[in-house]
Amino acid sequence: MGLLKKVCVYLIVPLVLSCAIFLFVQLPNHSGVQVVSRNYNPVTIKRDKFGIPTIESKTYRDTLYGLGYAQGQDRLWQTYIKKMLTAGRLSEVLGERTLDVDKFMRTLSLERYAKYALDYLDDYTKSLIQAFCDGVNDAAAHTKVKPLEFWVSWAQWENYTMVDVLAATRLISMAMSVDAPYELMYELLSDVFGEEKGGRMFPYRPKNFLWNYTCLNDEEMKEAGLYEEYFEGKVFNGTSFEGFPEERRPYPPIEKATPKQQKEAETPGVKGSQGNVETQTKTIADVEIQGSNIWVIHGNLTTTGKPILANDPHLQTVLPSFWYQCNLRFEGNYFSGAVIAGTPLSASGKTKYLAWGITVSYVDTVDLYYLTTRGDQYLYDGAWREMKKFPETIYIKGKDPVNITIYETHHGVVIDHYRPGVLIGPTLKPKEGRRHAFSWPGYIKNDTMEKWVLNLVEHGKTAQDIYNNFKHVVRPSLFVAFATSEGDIGMYVLGKIPRRRQPLNAMRPQDGSLAENDLLGYIPFEAHPKAINPKKGYIANGNNKAVTDNSKYGAALTSQIPSRGPRIAEMIEEYIKANKKISVEDVKKMQLDTVDILARDVVPKLLKYIEVAPRMNPEVYGPHAMNNTILSQYLVMWDFKTDKDSIAATIFNVWQYFFHRRIVDRLPLSENDKEVFQSNHRFDDFVYKNVFRIDTDELDNNEFCVPKGSSFPTGHCVDLVIPALIDTWKFLTKHLGEDRNNWKWGNIHSNQWAHSFSQSPLKFIFHRSLPTDGNKRTVSVSGLTPEPEKFDGIWGPTLRLVASLKEGDTSYLVLDSGVSGHPLSPHYNDQMKLLVNNEWVELTELQERQWKDVLEIKMNA
Repeated sequence: MGLLKKVCVYLIVPLVLSCAIFLFVQLPNHSGVQVVSRNYNPVTIKRDKFGIPTIESKTYRDTLYGLGYAQGQDRLWQTYIKKMLTAGRLSEVLGERTLDVDKFMRTLSLERYAKYALDYLDDYTKSLIQAFCDGVNDAAAHTKVKPLEFWVSWAQWENYTMVDVLAATRLISMAMSVDAPYELMYELLSDVFGEEKGGRMFPYRPKNFLWNYTCLNDEEMKEAGLYEEYFEGKVFNGTSFEGFPEERRPYPPIEKATPKQQKEAETPGVKGSQGNVETQTKTIADVEIQGSNIWVIHGNLTTTGKPILANDPHLQTVLPSFWYQCNLRFEGNYFSGAVIAGTPLSASGKTKYLAWGITVSYVDTVDLYYLTTRGDQYLYDGAWREMKKFPETIYIKGKDPVNITIYETHHGVVIDHYRPGVLIGPTLKPKEGRRHAFSWPGYIKNDTMEKWVLNLVEHGKTAQDIYNNFKHVVRPSLFVAFATSEGDIGMYVLGKIPRRRQPLNAMRPQDGSLAENDLLGYIPFEAHPKAINPKKGYIANGNNKAVTDNSKYGAALTSQIPSRGPRIAEMIEEYIKANKKISVEDVKKMQLDTVDILARDVVPKLLKYIEVAPRMNPEVYGPHAMNNTILSQYLVMWDFKTDKDSIAATIFNVWQYFFHRRIVDRLPLSENDKEVFQSNHRFDDFVYKNVFRIDTDELDNNEFCVPKGSSFPTGHCVDLVIPALIDTWKFLTKHLGEDRNNWKWGNIHSNQWAHSFSQSPLKFIFHRSLPTDGNKRTVSVSGLTPEPEKFDGIWGPTLRLVASLKEGDTSYLVLDSGVSGHPLSPHYNDQMKLLVNNEWVELTELQERQWKDVLEIKMNA
């Protein structure tokens, strides 16, 4: 027997088999009887062919215990690593390489504010959260072999606590508070190009957006009592400190600065004892803010006569899923949908009485203040104020611990340890030596948001119940749409919205030493964007402005208007104009729509460029005319659907990449800033309003087409448009070959589902990818990676929900992966192909189905 054969027979094969057996042993036992020493009612966990748990018990509290137990079986590593992340303790597990992440998370103080909040929760809410934690911990105790990630990292399980749950919800809220990176981006562009031009390049006003769509128009706002005319430069006066924390309120001077002290403080951002701002390199998720789609249609427009609601939250696609799919049955009610993994909090789903879903509202809730500091003090209103200090010790596996100090002002925590990429947002760096205070509604000690979300599931029945619960939500800032079994539909923008004198000033960091920049409190919830049963019969949002600028207190002045909201409204209006009722199947098809409405506007003008370019510059563009004509033939026939099999979609998306790249290459920005700017979704608004102007038939000749270093006052945009098309031909023939039948979008665009071990040698076990439809503008969305000349998707719909409020009607929810976090489980990614191939999973609600596994948990208190 040869040496190689002996190695295979006696070493490699046994090793592989041993590893396989070891991995399979880790899979939890979903059937049988389990006895635990707890004072709960018996719980039954039934699982269907997708492993989705249906948890039955007497009370809501009991089912939350079962929910924790099921999550502990399926998501133990995810729960554990999220706990360590929010606490700033990753270095205890992963070593020194995560030290900067831990410093940043300690700076954000999420765990500290979770501890504050715990003291304000009522006993019953605590009992609900504790029941969930008990379930997680009991599942961990009954797990004979911990998941592979624990063995690879040598991590030791720690019991999950109520503080861990509260910290996890604050991490999610922070990730959805998206304005801070935008402030740095606008500051960068306005400093380089000036306020006016910077405002066009990073648009935040309706005149600079491509689409002018809001959920409510002025007339609808008047009917809702939200209308208040706005004009440029308007100042909002008055204060409203109801619900505004005492420690965040302005205070009178306590010590006037001496002339010498004032002179020392003339330069903003003087470094204090920790004034060095730490920066890191960019990660894939840093450069594009995600969002979601949600719409709800009144029964007057549906075939069922009852409302239909659709929701698909967009986040980075990861394994295991951000969501945990489940069904709870208790006391004659139920919840079917998805909760946030690591918590018992529902996000998207339905009960016997209600259905709801969420998306980021993009209302400005965050403010950055740059500080003037000396030692442990900061200058405010002519006096030096003491910063609160919180010493922290970070323990590091294999290294000595590191001690840092976290500072806090009345504006918020001081971001001395800045780590881009931990939260989803651009990798932009503060100015050298500048210290920022981070003002965020999440820094409220008596924030009891969890109570109201849990209470809604257990007791919510009517639209009024939704209002009564959601008015107490502090964070995050969400657009929530809902429907009731009584037939009502509606929406609210949740979360505290800061009240400012001049809201537009908050588009960039403000001087924290000036009292005039302080917040005036929070906008009353009664003035938040809202709608109940609008006359048009539907509410649609794709992260767009909920209301026009003429809203009370300027509540949504700087919100964006992406393409998805207008397209959703367009599809619904097509049914209304055709006098055709909308069915559940129709709504499912709407969720799968891949029409790129920007391409629909851009392509006709692009074709005109292709036609005239050889005549404008025959020496340069004549030799490429034939190739460009071939590309144009695909574009002429395109239906603008960005499907996996579309060749035209490939041509357009690749051309757009090279066109955008040529634009940013002409801008006097660093390479990192160019990449951040180009990858941001508002870049489309800038390009097609200012460079490739789709609102005119004229071929453009403007300031943004001037070649880098050119002495000419203007250039011609044909010198950007056509070279990008030449780049497209070269790229496609190089990477996909000469056979144009291979130029399908799915051959260049696969969505990536990343795992925390995707960058390790174990990637082949944990990582997944599949060709997908869509791009970042389509309703069926797929956000592209910012990596140069790469077209993979890295974020998209992490679940799809279509909920019918007609009793007995079928509703649907499909995850982007599966309920299990175990890579060898059949439920690790068994829903991934369903979502990609536009298939669905029925919600169980109250009907029975054939159960694959049944686990009975009996109590022995």
